[in-house]
Amino acid sequence: MVTGQSWETLIKNRIFDPLGMSSAGFGPPGTINQIDQPWGYNKSNGEWQPSQSDNPEEIGPAGIIHCSVEDWAKFISLFIKQNNTIILERIYLEKLIEPAGDYACGWVVEQQQRADGLVLAHNGSNSMWYVSLWVAPELNRAFIAGTNSYDNNTEKIFQAAINNLITIDQQ
Repeated sequence: MVTGQSWETLIKNRIFDPLGMSSAGFGPPGTINQIDQPWGYNKSNGEWQPSQSDNPEEIGPAGIIHCSVEDWAKFISLFIKQNNTIILERIYLEKLIEPAGDYACGWVVEQQQRADGLVLAHNGSNSMWYVSLWVAPELNRAFIAGTNSYDNNTEKIFQAAINNLITIDQQ
């Protein structure tokens, strides 16, 4: 470790705390074996099964973070506010979304006419929770949809939902 700190400590100290992301944490939300937050669900043999598990710790930096939609919005605001320097100067944030092909540090990046330029898209799941996100920095707009359940249809349903939200917004 270059800093002598875990990635969790660094993310908390350098992203969650400065952005005021008080609901953000690691692993499934809530207290294990208690119903103090919604549980995730996965469809197995046609039945929805609840679970408080998450991705393996080894892939943590790529997918064991949870937060409320409000806190997601605080993170997303970094990419739509042109002069936002809460955690990084704009030049460094731009580096994070500089694509190699059509991908950049977790974002699918492409030029879209309906966005007046660059679009950042991200979706993710731990096979129970699912979030789909579309950010248009030039329009100062972002769309996010999420659920605590996941099956083979979830991605296409959410892609359609995000596309419908964008269409409605642009009317």
